[in-house]
Amino acid sequence: MILLALLLGCAGPPQEPQEPAPEPVRVELRAEWERLESTEEGDRVIYRFHRLAAASADEQEPFRLRADRLDLSFDRLSWRALLGDPEAAAERAAHPLPEPPPVSGLLARLWSDRLLDRLGLPAGVRSALLEARLSGSVRIEAGGLELACAELVHEPPRGTTALTDADLFLPVGQGPNGWPLRVIAAALTEAEDGSLEAREAALTTCDEQIPHYALQVSVLRGRPAGGSYAWDPEGGWLALGGRRLLPLPTPAFGGGAGDSLLSLHGVRLGSNSRDGQSVELDLRGGAPVGGEGRADWRLLPGWRSRRGLPLAAELALRTPEWTADWELFGLRDQGEDRHRLARTVRRPDDTRYRARLWNRFPLGDSWRLDLDLALTSDPLVDPEFFEARWREQDDALSEAYLHHAGAGSLFEARAEGRLDRVGFTPLQGFGPPGGNPPRILESLPVVRWQAFPRTVATLPAGPLGGADGRAALHLAWGAEVGRFRLRDRDLLAAAGRPAFRSRPALERDRLRAWLETSLSLHLGGVFLRPGARFQGLAYDQGPAVGGAADRTLAEGFVEAGLVLLRDWEHGWQHRVLPQARLRKLSTGGDPAGRLPGFDTWDGLRAGEALELGLRQQWIAPSGGLWADVEFLLPYYPDPREPLLDPVFPVRRPGEPARSWGPAELRATWTPGVQGEALAGVRVETRIRQDLHRAKWVEQFARLSVRPHERVEYGLAFRRVEGLVSQLEGTIDWRLSSEWGLRLRQPWNFRPGATKRSEAALLRYGHDFVFEFGAEYDQAGGSRGVFFRLMPRFLADRPAATKAGATRARM
Repeated sequence: MILLALLLGCAGPPQEPQEPAPEPVRVELRAEWERLESTEEGDRVIYRFHRLAAASADEQEPFRLRADRLDLSFDRLSWRALLGDPEAAAERAAHPLPEPPPVSGLLARLWSDRLLDRLGLPAGVRSALLEARLSGSVRIEAGGLELACAELVHEPPRGTTALTDADLFLPVGQGPNGWPLRVIAAALTEAEDGSLEAREAALTTCDEQIPHYALQVSVLRGRPAGGSYAWDPEGGWLALGGRRLLPLPTPAFGGGAGDSLLSLHGVRLGSNSRDGQSVELDLRGGAPVGGEGRADWRLLPGWRSRRGLPLAAELALRTPEWTADWELFGLRDQGEDRHRLARTVRRPDDTRYRARLWNRFPLGDSWRLDLDLALTSDPLVDPEFFEARWREQDDALSEAYLHHAGAGSLFEARAEGRLDRVGFTPLQGFGPPGGNPPRILESLPVVRWQAFPRTVATLPAGPLGGADGRAALHLAWGAEVGRFRLRDRDLLAAAGRPAFRSRPALERDRLRAWLETSLSLHLGGVFLRPGARFQGLAYDQGPAVGGAADRTLAEGFVEAGLVLLRDWEHGWQHRVLPQARLRKLSTGGDPAGRLPGFDTWDGLRAGEALELGLRQQWIAPSGGLWADVEFLLPYYPDPREPLLDPVFPVRRPGEPARSWGPAELRATWTPGVQGEALAGVRVETRIRQDLHRAKWVEQFARLSVRPHERVEYGLAFRRVEGLVSQLEGTIDWRLSSEWGLRLRQPWNFRPGATKRSEAALLRYGHDFVFEFGAEYDQAGGSRGVFFRLMPRFLADRPAATKAGATRARM
């Protein structure tokens, strides 16, 4: 079939009539064979080509083929009718053959789209073909596909293609992360609809004759999906060098960059002072759920010589009706706690567990329900086994949250609590030196409704009203009712007193209502916004204090600012926004001193503040924000009664009252939004200074640089007076196509522990990435070394397409 156009000009059937001269070939094609035979066998006409080789000169769509033999079988009557036999034509017309199905499969198109159509053969030849059989060392390269097999049989009447001992490289884009996907199978069949089924198969991205690694499966099914395939394997084993090593779960996966053909994502071997020797497998997978959903899972079984057999699992579910993120961890601990916190915080028994179950349920277009559950066996689980996340995360809460966002209003109902009463993070778990232990707030059901600001009237304002001379009067209001519980938490308990002991709870109900009104005035680039905010709070103190209480808060404010714009050459723009807000808050009702503060609203005190701000932005011609610099400075007319709001920089606890508060500078520079010279540079900084003492009290700066895709490095500096002074450097450098380096090193300029230090050398092998490293956790006191192995296609993209691998072996 491959050389059908050429064959028509060089061989005929064994009987008359003589076949006509062939039509001109439309695509230049070179073909050679040693011997050609033709014969009639029953109701078929068969052409046999021995030692066949063909190649196309089309560089855009190259085609190459080699086979020991090609057999083309045609229907005898259709063939004779095509050659002009009237009796055969009449008989075939009286008994026509079924119309062959349209060619849709990837393998079948090798015969149609790639060859027959391009050769311009008449439709009659296609309908007369019953079978095309290639056998003996078959090698084909066409359309980005590479194929080697012992035999290939294509049957146009059925629309099927069957291969024996197949070795198939699918076109670029079919494999994960840009790597070519290779299918090796004892038997491979392509159905009429283009689906594939392989028996005794192996999947890999390795192009060696015997792949270094492969996922061996008993059955593999592939369904065309969006230009790629959705694969469904059964009975999987990890094979190294052709030998089965480890049974693996075989979830369904898709083609392209999104999914992995291996559920095994890595193996980590380690040794440290806390866990001893350790081994951990990283198994992952996913599958479609319903018509529009997907579930992805991760399983981390392991062994630690000093601790036992920990097991961690993660599940991410995404459906239109339900979104879930679950994390589970369990361990029957066989060792002693070696974390530094274990000196003061004790665990009750050897059963260690941790559960974080986050669930979200959309309820129509504007409603949603969140149901979250957080459970931990003891306070040491997070710092011992989830140290990196423990440093950064907030306290884990069990929570039920109902949310409704309307066109102009918001409704929320929330009930939360710490069911295990052990969740904490470093900053929230330790109180100030010599001070009271930190407290935690458990909010029982709280319901809140608020109306967003809306225009309720327009007032005559003359020149300050804009084009129509009228100014908009805005109004916003809302109310909240809830029950709260305040509980002390003593992480570092005194001798003889257990940490997190139960204490008499202080509970109360609170009703809060508020109303805010403001008037928008503007003239050119100048804007003025006077307004007022009123709040009323009523408390039921509960049995711990007794009696009811109430507070009122009235705040008047006026905001003024100026918007300055300047357009530079070549499309650059500079924006300057100086603004000021004067605020005065008055309170009434019960003294704030007898009301323990639960949150920001309870903590408000009477006072005045003038909040000054200057913001400058540079907009690149591309429309991106090239640089953003903001300066903030509070001024207190009466330093004895400052209005402190955490939204604006405030003085630290214990500092003396002064008129000028701390000045803060925030800046972000991203030069990559315009031009490519500094495309990988990002600079962020935040600096706070005590103007009275002319001393920097807080500094933060972070620089990240990615000059090209092979190198990324950065520095981060943090300094808080009396607490933290630390510099951290990171580098991720691909030294060559085979080697990489990753470093993370903090330096502490004050006595105390820093974060984790890590140094790792990566070797990018043919199919695997080998990582050797050492780590040191100064906070936890753990030192160790580790070795990690992961498939390369998960951690790297190919430098160039691995095309021609089969061709190189042909």
